[in-house]
Amino acid sequence: MKLPEISIKNYQFTIMLYLLLVTFGIFSYLSMPRSEDPYVEFPMAGVWVIAPGISTIDMESAIADPLEERLNGIEGIDLIHSSIEDGLLMVQMEFESGTDMEQTKTRIESELTEAEKVFPSGVVDTEVWTADILFVKVLQVAVSGKNYELRDLWHYADMIKTEIQNVDGAKDVEVLGYPGEEVQIQVNPERLSQYNIPLIRIYGILQANNTNIPAGEVYIGNRKFNLRTSGKYESLKQIGETVIGAYEGKPVYLKDVATVDYVYGDPRYKIRYNGDNALVVVAEQQKAKNLLKIDEDFKKALDSLKQRLPRDLKVDVFFAQADSVKRRTSSFFMNLLQGIILVGVVVFLIVGKRPSIVIILAIPVSLITAIGIINISGFWIQQMTISALIISLGLLVDNAIVITENIQRYIDNGYSRLEAAIKGSNEVGWPIVSATATTVLAFVPMILMKDHAGDYIRSMPIGVAITLASSLLIALTLSPLLSRYSLKPTNNHKKDFAKNYFMRFIENRYKPLISKALQKRKMVILIAVVVFVITVSLFPLVGVSFFPPSDKPLMLVNVKLPQSASLEKTESVVNEVEKLLQDEPWVMNVVSNVGRGNAPVFYNMGGAKQIKNFGQILLILDPKINIDQITEFSKELRTKLDVFPEAKVEVKQFIEGSPTDAPLEIIVIGEDVDVLRKISLDVAKIVEETPGCINVDNPFELASTDLKLSINREEAMMLGVQIVDIDRVVRMAVSGLVVGNYQDDKGDVYDMVLRLPDRHQNWIENINKIYVPSASGYEIPLTQVAKIEFVPGYSIIHHRDLQRAIKINADAFGRDVKKINDEIAQKLDAYEFPVGYKYTLAGEEEARGESFSSMMTASIIAIIGIFGVLVLQFRSFMQPVIIFVSLPLAIIGSIYALLITGYTFSFTAFVGFASLIGIVVNNAIILVDYTNKLLADGMELGEAVIQAGSIRFRPIISTTLTTIGGLLPLTLTGGELWAPLGWVIIGGLLVSTVLTLLVIPVIYYILTNHLKKAKAQ
Repeated sequence: MKLPEISIKNYQFTIMLYLLLVTFGIFSYLSMPRSEDPYVEFPMAGVWVIAPGISTIDMESAIADPLEERLNGIEGIDLIHSSIEDGLLMVQMEFESGTDMEQTKTRIESELTEAEKVFPSGVVDTEVWTADILFVKVLQVAVSGKNYELRDLWHYADMIKTEIQNVDGAKDVEVLGYPGEEVQIQVNPERLSQYNIPLIRIYGILQANNTNIPAGEVYIGNRKFNLRTSGKYESLKQIGETVIGAYEGKPVYLKDVATVDYVYGDPRYKIRYNGDNALVVVAEQQKAKNLLKIDEDFKKALDSLKQRLPRDLKVDVFFAQADSVKRRTSSFFMNLLQGIILVGVVVFLIVGKRPSIVIILAIPVSLITAIGIINISGFWIQQMTISALIISLGLLVDNAIVITENIQRYIDNGYSRLEAAIKGSNEVGWPIVSATATTVLAFVPMILMKDHAGDYIRSMPIGVAITLASSLLIALTLSPLLSRYSLKPTNNHKKDFAKNYFMRFIENRYKPLISKALQKRKMVILIAVVVFVITVSLFPLVGVSFFPPSDKPLMLVNVKLPQSASLEKTESVVNEVEKLLQDEPWVMNVVSNVGRGNAPVFYNMGGAKQIKNFGQILLILDPKINIDQITEFSKELRTKLDVFPEAKVEVKQFIEGSPTDAPLEIIVIGEDVDVLRKISLDVAKIVEETPGCINVDNPFELASTDLKLSINREEAMMLGVQIVDIDRVVRMAVSGLVVGNYQDDKGDVYDMVLRLPDRHQNWIENINKIYVPSASGYEIPLTQVAKIEFVPGYSIIHHRDLQRAIKINADAFGRDVKKINDEIAQKLDAYEFPVGYKYTLAGEEEARGESFSSMMTASIIAIIGIFGVLVLQFRSFMQPVIIFVSLPLAIIGSIYALLITGYTFSFTAFVGFASLIGIVVNNAIILVDYTNKLLADGMELGEAVIQAGSIRFRPIISTTLTTIGGLLPLTLTGGELWAPLGWVIIGGLLVSTVLTLLVIPVIYYILTNHLKKAKAQ
């Protein structure tokens, strides 16, 4: 190992190198983007199709089936599942990891365009989306006022939208809640009947009279002119004066049978803010842009704009993700600062003043250097990269401690400071390279995880690897250089309390203990094995989970009514729920969405579901509330809101982790919808009776009834009535039909919609007055060729890989999700499903299975990789096996740590264990390597084992305590997400360190002695 010697002898270059790295790191920190979460592009995409008035069954046969068949042929698709409701189709596709989602989105759009050719009329909107973590609406501004019409609110909301669009870093700015205006032509069916004019004729006349056909070019002299026709309507009056027929020899005008006016379009959803009608302006964050700067710029612009707005207009930023980012980054950096202080104190107490200066200097230099490298790696400051720095904090000083301790030992043995710096660094150089490599290898496989959770955490293991690599470079270059100039002999320093304490402990306690352990080797091994077996048997008591609830001060309340409920009925129930919520002390603001879900405020929150019988209320809670209070508050709300017999009200906490509809999802697959309905009722009952299940949602729980228009095709053919005319007439009567567009003198364009008035209240009565044209020219009553009948309806149908399915969802409360799933699965296995029907568990069970499987693969790869590095270092298979004994010893500590603290074995706990694999072997590496050196110098085996343990005792304890000290603040204050990771590492490291200092020497003695005897024979 020549690197320490090179850095010492070329100290000028070493100093300038670190001056450059530190400067670059500082500027990187100041300029790096900030966000709450890492940027993740999920291999997911989907399609929305909105077609108001089309029943679930018709949506399935006419839209979902042809669309799914086309989408299923796209390369790389893993799973396609659809949710089909009255007027709404949501198709979600999951692709293989690494799929180019930009190209895939283009292919999906192409397939949708082809499928649209066979869609029925009535589709009002389609959308293709791909999933990345930046879909969260990071800015949400409510615009409300008791004395303002929607069009007035729209005017001011549009002003705010313009301000946000001008902010660098904001994207996809839109105004939600405004139905828009249209030119409505409301036809009086009685007047039509009086004049014997069919509704379909008006449709054709309006289309024919509102067409601009270019007339071409004309020449007058030497000049060319474009000839414009006057086919387009120029005023509403002109529309009303359109001749639509004749009666008793006089022309009949449109205004005689209809009103023409600007009218709000049918509201597909409504928004209320703290009880007032509102519009909401939302915006997303551009990739690699600083969210804090976006927020700062927007609020400055908004403050300026408010001076031009009416004083009684309420403009409230009710959600700004930047506020959460500030709190979270502040908390994380406080954890980092606390960790640095703790590590510094531990180092100072154990190694003394002068060595501690060298070691502690490695902390800021390593962290700042790592920040610079993280920046050029394409990551930015968010909770994963900050947590990487915190996790690395205790580890990054390990190398500096080992180097500095060894240099100090050589100085104390009489070597000059230059000789000691070179010789001491060279001696342990390769062991710390190997130790760092093993630690990094434990994190590298996590980078390769191919699932949503792996994508989300990827910047954390990358950050750890970068920080540890930086610390290794510093330990091999800067630490030896600083040691040469700062360390002095300590043999005569009797006031070195820490060193004296360790020396007394080693002589009086440790050496006698290890000597006794070597004498009773079999007993030591037996005790270790028994403790390990007992501990593993206790693992079921720990429990298994995936991700914990989020500690964000937000909560959702979902309100679900029967499918037959109108938007007005849904609104009335949502308003009643809203009134109960506004008086709650924890609630700061209430945002109610009727007919649609709230715009996303959390990285795994699903898209805004839009359907008339659904409402969602976003509760903005007091920022001072903690996770335990949120959980208790949600429990109280469930009791208070269980008073609406006509609706199902669900209180939902946000959950960390992969996006799922609910933690508990049971999907029943089969063909016949009626059979699925019966099974779903049984399955829902099983779920409801299982302890710990709340918010059980079975779409088939509430029966639905549809109106069906049955056309007598034989009668229609005999009378010469075309089926297409019947469909158009019914469409106009039910939802209205766009017959063109109208542009006013300001240049604004409006849809021209032909429809009947009061269709929601008097639809059946109006249908009886509708006529359709026949081939003979006579007007035939619609009821003569069609009849209205009530038929059973279906609230929702799911498809999973093009098969019909039904999904029963539930949340978990007070019990481990895995235990609930296992109990439900046991009951469903005993349930007699009809032939051709089966169930599968999705939700958290599916996501956890994928993630844990990927993590297990990563752990196995890490173990094999670490073993390979150790074989390379020690040129032996036996000694890596000795070192690997520390892994089961670490498991003992991890399980007891989770048991004592009450945390389950969650995904982050698994991450902690995978990290622990590389951390705990370092102590064993240091111990085994030095024992080998003593044996090579001719020392007897037993004495070498005792001497190696005694000399390496203080560095091992030091590195353990610094690692724990660095992690402790995050563990104690990092909440439900990070605490399990911290406790797994702390518990595993504590127990493995203590046992490593006893068990590893015993195993080393047994195997080495056995190998010597084998060679002798």
